Amino acid sequence: MSKNRNNRGNTKDSPNRGENPTQTEKCRFSIPTVQAVRIEPSSEDKEKYSNEENYRRKQLDLSVYLNWITAIAAAISLLALAALFISLWFTRIATQAATKQATTAQREFESSQRPWLATQYAHDALLVIAPDSISLQMAVSMSNVGHSIAQNVIFRPILMENWRGNLTDCETWSENVEKQAAIVSGGIVIFPNQVLGPFTRAAFLTKDKIADAFRNPDRPGKVTFKVVGCVAYTSSIDDKPHHTKFVFNVMPKGSSIQNDFDLAPTSQNIPVDLEMDINQITAN
Repeated sequence: MSKNRNNRGNTKDSPNRGENPTQTEKCRFSIPTVQAVRIEPSSEDKEKYSNEENYRRKQLDLSVYLNWITAIAAAISLLALAALFISLWFTRIATQAATKQATTAQREFESSQRPWLATQYAHDALLVIAPDSISLQMAVSMSNVGHSIAQNVIFRPILMENWRGNLTDCETWSENVEKQAAIVSGGIVIFPNQVLGPFTRAAFLTKDKIADAFRNPDRPGKVTFKVVGCVAYTSSIDDKPHHTKFVFNVMPKGSSIQNDFDLAPTSQNIPVDLEMDINQITAN
């Protein structure tokens, strides 16, 4: 029996004469086929798959809805932000307009309620000519035509030769007087509709200008004078310094025109009239 087992597969047709088959002989046998078995899903599996598909479809639809809601919310947020910026822009414009209107109203109030000082030549003036000095004795009244009290009132005149028309010196003098009024306390107080004066003041021609008065190339030894004055004061309404500047033309007594004066070396007192130059009155 053992012999038969050893001879199994050994035929006379085998090239190896009954021996074990070679690898080539082994390949001559066909590969066994496996029969495919088709498994049909059960009704329970179909229902499960159907439920899962419906769930996935619902989740997809829900995600689409959520995306739309998010996009709409973002658009609404952008519109709200734009509306906020527009609102702030209009608020800023309205605030600026209100501030400007309030500032204008405050200025109008201050202008209508602040004091305004006017000057008026009151009495005869006297031109005093000496070898080393020239002065003008004058009296001026001041009236408050405003609606509040004028404080720290200062009146300063200066006598100037007129042939050169040195307005720069006039402005410098007025500015100095205005600065003095801003720092003075306890000075003259003038109430609304009140007239004070006359105040007597002396207007001097400074020594460095006396020599210039004799250097008139057209009329040597003769000169035309003018008085430049400034009334400076402060106001409790706006706490600002104010001033009224004026110019008087100096004329010989009884003359209607501005004549030259003969500056003789001897001392002399000359009665004069003062005429206000209305074209050179300034006030602030």
